Amino acid sequence: INAYLPMYACILFAIIGCVFSFLITQDKYLSEGINEQNTTKLSPRNYSTAILIFISFALVTSLSGIGLSYAKLNFQDILTYLDTKHIISLLGIVSALVYLTKILSNFLMSKTYNKVKNNAISIISIILIIGLFLQLLPRLFPINSNTIMCCIFLCIGYLLLAFVRDPYITLIQNIFLERNNKTDQQNVLIELNATKKLGALLFSAMCTLLLDKSNILSVMILMFLAAFLNYLILICDIKWGYLRKTT
Repeated sequence: INAYLPMYACILFAIIGCVFSFLITQDKYLSEGINEQNTTKLSPRNYSTAILIFISFALVTSLSGIGLSYAKLNFQDILTYLDTKHIISLLGIVSALVYLTKILSNFLMSKTYNKVKNNAISIISIILIIGLFLQLLPRLFPINSNTIMCCIFLCIGYLLLAFVRDPYITLIQNIFLERNNKTDQQNVLIELNATKKLGALLFSAMCTLLLDKSNILSVMILMFLAAFLNYLILICDIKWGYLRKTT
């Protein structure tokens, strides 16, 4: 209708967000209650294993964030025999489904976390591995001639990458917030956000170098190995380190 309408909408929502931000206040009594509650929960931090969790956080957020862009390239590289119009239509549908997937992932995690506790992190890591494996599956087995099967595997793998992102970020943030008093919580959130950005920077640089020297397959293999490394880090930490002490 009008190419500038999305920009106008973004400006409008930004203004609304700014207005609401000025209405946010901190309740004095609630603040005191939170401070007292956290004081009773203080426990020594295990810095060495906490660093592993930061590494895991950087890996997962990079794979489930920037990794989606490379997954789109994987779509196009595998389905080269399809018309460009069909590929773009397929990617458009999947991209729209990503938001529905994220809503479902947050809803399901809120319902299951109290039951599975730390196992939720392992489950999310396994889902990430499965999603990347499905992206590689059309290359590993002779199904390239079956367009429908290729599309199914690629789409499910893509949606699984989007599925894990929000629940994983929420879980890691909750773990660090529960383990630190109020004065340290803001610093922890800043450190996690910085870790996420640094992970995205390094991951993008590595993928760019691989694409310059090789092809998208090498990038997808790197992503799969990184997801598997993340799973090993979490298993070790749940058994011996920082996560083992989390209730």
